Amino acid sequence: MPTRAVPTHVRELLRLGALPALRAIPTPLMLVDLGVVARRLAQLRALLPKARVFYGVGAQPLRPLIAELGAAGVGFNVTTR
Repeated sequence: MPTRAVPTHVRELLRLGALPALRAIPTPLMLVDLGVVARRLAQLRALLPKARVFYGVGAQPLRPLIAELGAAGVGFNVTTR
């Protein structure tokens, strides 16, 4: 199995001593770096300039993420149960 380098933002959390606090949070836990989201969106748009990008809100309805994507002009797919 290939190994990957530890991302800079994860190394920074470790440097700041956040690991004990993160271990205290019930799992599963998902951390979202909005800066990484913005950079990846820019990369996607550079590779596929004619594509319309949509985010499935049901996947992760995180308000800061939705606000970031909305400000960047991303469309949304919203489903109900």
